[in-house]
Amino acid sequence: MNSASWGRHVDGFPDIAMRRGRYVDRHERIVQEREESWNASELEFLAPRLVRNGSRAVLCFYDRHAHRLPHSLWLPAPYAYFPRQMALRYCTHAVYHAPFALHDGRLAYRNPGFDRQFGMPELARVACHRGYGTQLLFTVGGEDTDNTNWETFAKDLKETLVSLGYDGVNLHWSTPGGRCGRGGDAHALTDLEHFVEVASQVAPLAKLADFLVVQAHSLYGPSSPWPRCASPYEAVQVPSVRALLDSLAARLFHGHWGKLCITHSLAAVTYRLADYGTAVVVASVGDPSEGDGASVGPGEPQSITGTPGKAAYFEVCGWTRQRSRSRECSMLRSGSTVAALEGPEALRHKLARMALDGHGRLCLAGWTLTG
Repeated sequence: MNSASWGRHVDGFPDIAMRRGRYVDRHERIVQEREESWNASELEFLAPRLVRNGSRAVLCFYDRHAHRLPHSLWLPAPYAYFPRQMALRYCTHAVYHAPFALHDGRLAYRNPGFDRQFGMPELARVACHRGYGTQLLFTVGGEDTDNTNWETFAKDLKETLVSLGYDGVNLHWSTPGGRCGRGGDAHALTDLEHFVEVASQVAPLAKLADFLVVQAHSLYGPSSPWPRCASPYEAVQVPSVRALLDSLAARLFHGHWGKLCITHSLAAVTYRLADYGTAVVVASVGDPSEGDGASVGPGEPQSITGTPGKAAYFEVCGWTRQRSRSRECSMLRSGSTVAALEGPEALRHKLARMALDGHGRLCLAGWTLTG
C-alpha cells in the first residue's frame, strides 16, 4: 500500500464512523417513535390484560445472549437488543437473563465486562427513568451437577441484589437434554420433578426473591422425549402424561398448585417463593432451537384452566432465530424482550390468543423484538 492509498484509507474512517453514528441515531428514533405510537384505543385494549394490581404478572426478559456485535461498521446486527428498546410500561418485572453462573457455590459473572459495567446498570437506569415501577430481577444459572452450598449462595445473592439495586432473582436450572422417542414420558417428568425439588431447597431466598423459575430444557421440540416429539397440548392428551403431571403438581405443591404451564422447546415452572399458589408463565427463554422446532399445528392454541392440585397447560407459538412464517408467531423468538414493534394489529392478535387462568394471571410472558 503506497502512501497515497494509505492516506485515503485512514481519512475514510471518520466518515465511516459518522455514517454509522447517523444510522444508529436513526434506528433509535424509529424504535422510540414506534413505542410512542400506541394510541388511547390500544392502551384501552391492553389495560384490562396488563393491570399492575398484583394479581397479574408480566415478566419481560432482556436476553444478554441475544446481544450481537454489528455485522459491519455501521449496520447493527439483526438481533441487537438493548434495555432502552424494552416497552417496560407493559412489564411488571424485567429479567436480566443469564449474567451469572455458579462456581463452587458462589455467584460468578459469565461476562463481567458487559454485564456488570453496562447491561445490568443500563437496565436499572432505563427502568428508573421510565418510572413505571417495574421490578428488576436477574438470572442465576445452574446445572444438575452443581453441588451448591445454599447458605453461601443466599448470602452472595443478597449482597449482589443490594449492590445492584435489583429486586429479585430468576433461578434458571438446566436439565439434561432428552432425545425424541427415547426415555418415554416418565424420564422427562422425573427430570422436571428433580429440578423443582432442587429449587425448593433454596429456602433462604424466600425473603429476597419475587419469583423462582425452574426451566427444563428440551422437553419439547427436535430433542423432545415425548412420543412423536408432540406439542405440549398433544402430549398432555396422553393419559399417562396427564396423570404424571397432575401427580407432580399435587406432590410438589401440596395440592395448592393452580398453574403448571408448559411450552415446547422449554418447560418453565414459575412460582412465588412466599406463595406456592401464585404462578405465571415464562416463554421464549433458553437456547435457540434449530429451525422452528415443534409447531403449534393446525387450529388455535389450546388452553386448559387449572384447578387446585391439578396441572394446567397453555401452548404458545414456536420460537426461533429465523423469522416466523406466521405473523402471530413472529413475536416469539430468541431475545425475549417485550417490544411492540410489529404494530398494534399483530400484538392485538397475539393478546387475543392468550388465555388468562382462573386467578386472572397472564399465561404468557416474553415477546421478542423483531429483527
